[in-house]
This record gives sequence, C-alpha cells and structure tokens, in this order.
Amino acid sequence: MHELSLTENLVRVLQEQSVAQNFERVLSVHLEIGALSTLEPGSLEFCFEIVARGTIAENAKLEILRTPGVAICRKCNTRNELCAYGEACKQCESFELEVIAGKDMTIKNVEVV
Repeated sequence: MHELSLTENLVRVLQEQSVAQNFERVLSVHLEIGALSTLEPGSLEFCFEIVARGTIAENAKLEILRTPGVAICRKCNTRNELCAYGEACKQCESFELEVIAGKDMTIKNVEVV
C-alpha cells in the first residue's frame, strides 16, 4: 500500500511548510489524482486520517478530484481521454497511445490558519 508512504510524505511537507510559511493548522488539502495512477482515493483518505493524528493536519479535510488520463495516438495523432490503461484510440481504434497526463497526484490547494 503506497498510499501510506504518500500520505506520510504529504503530512511531512505540510509540517515543513507550516514552519516556512508560519501557519498553525491545516484545514483542508485538495489533491488531484489521475485516473491512470494506481492510487485509491479511499485508501488515501484512510491513511491521511491516521497519519495526520497529532500533527498540524489533524482533522483536516482531504478533498480528492479524480482527473482523466490523456494520451496521444501515435498512429493518427488524436488526443484521447482515458479512464484506464488498455483503451483504444477513439478515432482510429489503435492501441498505440502515448500517455501524457493522468498518472500523477498533485497538491492543488491547502487551506491553512
């Protein structure tokens, strides 16, 4: 379960930024998670709740927005939105797709006091 190590890193970054930017508490964290990542939003929420205990992020709301994957077809150069790996190009039905987005987790916004 790499969600645990990711949430540990997320809370560590929040702690470091609280010192650097002089805030006392995290109210919410907004993440974007690509549909092609192997991350499970429910697992992230569960791990975040546990890892954040006793930190500046305790009781913070974790908001997750799932973003689609995006790939370019190498055959017809069409841009495709993907929900999962293994989908064919919507234009030419080729499977020769180059993924250009949707594999990452990004911190989009953090609300603090």
